[in-house]
Amino acid sequence: MEKIQFEISDSDKKILSEYRDVILKQDKNVRLSTGSVMGAQHGFAFTEEGVFKYGIVKNKDYFSFHSMVIYSSPAMMEDLKSRMKGTKFQKGCANFKSPESFPIHEFDAHMKASAKADFSIVIQHYKKKN
Repeated sequence: MEKIQFEISDSDKKILSEYRDVILKQDKNVRLSTGSVMGAQHGFAFTEEGVFKYGIVKNKDYFSFHSMVIYSSPAMMEDLKSRMKGTKFQKGCANFKSPESFPIHEFDAHMKASAKADFSIVIQHYKKKN
């Protein structure tokens, strides 16, 4: 399994790895890579059929979860918002300062639902663009 290969604290690496493990447990269709995600250097990217699906990153002051599933599905965005109080949301992204404001057990439940969401429309859209 890929590990983070850059300079962030061990505690931040552990936090990112816990979210990584949830994504890999719940969504068996994704492939993992490390490195830059949405401009942040410290994180994990997950693709399905070569199309970006999720990312979990550490920025200077916060963590970010990026999801093309919540970007493309208002219902999945509402599911995540309802679970994560104290989290800042943007279209397709959730920013949080600590795991306390983005609880791993709630993330696990969301990822279980997210993995079941139809992602084929997004895959086809991006494959047609290339």
